Amino acid sequence: MSSIIVNIITFVKITYVQRYFRLFFLIGVIILLIGPLHAAILPKNVDIGQIIEPQEGSVEALAKDALSEPYTLDWIQRYVPASLQAGFVHTNDEALSTILGSTAIQMAKAIRRTQLWEVPFCIFGEEYWWGVMVWVEQNPGSWALLSLSLESEGQGR
Repeated sequence: MSSIIVNIITFVKITYVQRYFRLFFLIGVIILLIGPLHAAILPKNVDIGQIIEPQEGSVEALAKDALSEPYTLDWIQRYVPASLQAGFVHTNDEALSTILGSTAIQMAKAIRRTQLWEVPFCIFGEEYWWGVMVWVEQNPGSWALLSLSLESEGQGR
């Protein structure tokens, strides 16, 4: 009689272990399948492409930080190479004074073109703006802004 009880207890333990193993295995598979879907939750913007949440240290995060800072001489000196500063300000002064210091910014995935990185963005405010910042990595972790293109509803720059 006791051997029957031991067999039943052993069977029940194995059955529960198998069930838990199957349950944890199934949960693991679901997590693996849902993981890639999480990255696709952010929508595509027709003007700039796939919206992303910039990762710390990325060129997209740098561009977003630059767009959120106010337009000052320090901004120009921090982001634009000295050899390009005068021409950059002459070309982009009005646009920079309009968009810099923004808080409602969406970033899209950067596009690498050899040594250059194009970083699309859009800004929501009184007026909707979108554009591209072109960055070059001078040294590992040291970036320089080379150009800015900017458009708004009804006009381009």
